[in-house]
Amino acid sequence: MALQYTMSIMDESVEHRVTKAGYAPGTAASVRDEANAEQRAEATARYNARYRS
Repeated sequence: MALQYTMSIMDESVEHRVTKAGYAPGTAASVRDEANAEQRAEATARYNARYRS
C-alpha cells in the first residue's frame, strides 16, 4: 500500500524538489516529457495505425 501511495505522488514530489533547488516550476515535467517524446510519438503512431485506420 505504501508503494502505491509513493508512486502516485512521485511526480509532484520531484517537481517540488526541483523547484526548491532553484529551477522554474514545471522544469522536471518538461525534461521528462522531452526525454520520452520519441517513444510517445512511436506509441501514438502504432495506436493510430491499429485503431484509427
